[in-house]
Amino acid sequence: MAKYNIGISILDTRDLHQSASTPIQTRHYVVGSKDYFMQVSWNFAFGTSLHCTLSQIQEDINKLVAGRDSILIVHRGKNDHRWLEAAKVNIQPLYTLDTRDATQHIFELDSRCTLQQILPLLEIPYDPEMLGNTGNIAKFTSRAMLLLAVLGTKKLEQEEQGQNPSPRTGKLSVL
Repeated sequence: MAKYNIGISILDTRDLHQSASTPIQTRHYVVGSKDYFMQVSWNFAFGTSLHCTLSQIQEDINKLVAGRDSILIVHRGKNDHRWLEAAKVNIQPLYTLDTRDATQHIFELDSRCTLQQILPLLEIPYDPEMLGNTGNIAKFTSRAMLLLAVLGTKKLEQEEQGQNPSPRTGKLSVL
């Protein structure tokens, strides 16, 4: 029996003006036996894991992105692209952004960082055990990219004003 788990986070900009809840909605899908589901779902921190079939995942994700312009945010995204293609999930992103590349560029680092290195750099609180769950990884990757977008914009503004850019200028938070 095939077994895998998929995490996806969605920031639907249509809901931003009316939502009182967290703007980033996260899902954790698990395909496999009940034992596998229990093994990988226990530490999903942002909702309830869904024990389902591949066709249910395809249907759910395709419904979420149908008729929408989307941006795919990944961390080391080669496997993400392969899985989406193999699973016949129809995401046609306008852009694909990778938190490793963005962090390296914004912080002018010599090498790419792991997600576990990026989160403290951005002052995003987390428990390392949480990074064993793909749903949690999706949420933290989305949070990181939103903060990186803000920091990258601030850095660009500082450069345009002739200032020496600093990637960290005060505390930021993303839900």
